Amino acid sequence: MEGARDGDRLSMLRDTLARIEGREPRFDDTHPVCREETRRATENRLPLGAERFDALLGGGLPQAGLLEVRHDETREAGTASGFTLALAARYQEDRRPTPRRSLLWVAERQAAAEAGLPYAPGLADYGLDTARLFFSRTRRIEDALWVVEAALACGDFAAVALEVRGNPASLGFTESRRLHLKAKAAGLPLLLLRQGGAAEASAALLRFAVRPAPARPRRLTTGAALAGSLGNPVFSVTIEKNRAVPPQTLALEWSAHDLRFHDHDAAASRALSGAGRAHPVDRLPAPADGPDQPRPVGHVVAFRRAS
Repeated sequence: MEGARDGDRLSMLRDTLARIEGREPRFDDTHPVCREETRRATENRLPLGAERFDALLGGGLPQAGLLEVRHDETREAGTASGFTLALAARYQEDRRPTPRRSLLWVAERQAAAEAGLPYAPGLADYGLDTARLFFSRTRRIEDALWVVEAALACGDFAAVALEVRGNPASLGFTESRRLHLKAKAAGLPLLLLRQGGAAEASAALLRFAVRPAPARPRRLTTGAALAGSLGNPVFSVTIEKNRAVPPQTLALEWSAHDLRFHDHDAAASRALSGAGRAHPVDRLPAPADGPDQPRPVGHVVAFRRAS
């Protein structure tokens, strides 16, 4: 207690000297104002469960405002969608005791055509309450923005997600700022999923770049790893935009059973599952009644940019 009082006196002395010199007082982490702001900011965060990741985010995800998730290549759409859905599941679980526990997923037509439509049984296994999940597919990006703004004005959702393709001109910085302010005013998180889009200036509080990562094998009841199996999904997440820390990349494992993320050790996962990919060849297996030399399936083609 004595040390805390001494810290407060020192901070007050610094404030007094700054005012005498005609300067704005500069608060450090020991100042009561900073401590109070830090406490409020932490209380208004949603922990994801992964301690290292939550620490980088200042305690977790903001409870309101615009958050952006993006990926580089079209073939990574499933990974980014899975990460975004996991975030939505965390928000839904956090607000389960309240009436505001429904989710709305809005996708413009081109994005839905590339990544596919939601599959309710799979989403239920993934941890979402599909009885309270609503999906809207619009013909134009302008229509999608209208639906999102109407949902934010309604305010009856745990979270709203907007899926777009690339970097549409009708969703620039001005539009993102308008969406962010509306989400803040409604006290709701708005998850912007950008398919195959480049990083660009936006009003998002956080921006994540997501890529797939190798998963651990499933564990048997004995604790041994089941060879050749796949465990919980793992995401390589780069925090591209965060006011608190510079960009960093971490691996996160999503547990649909616990409805939370876990810090993932990618090196240990590779050691358990063996070197390389589970299926490290680009050839199909030989058919039982056909030639013994199957044809190659060709090269993987992926567009790096959606627009």
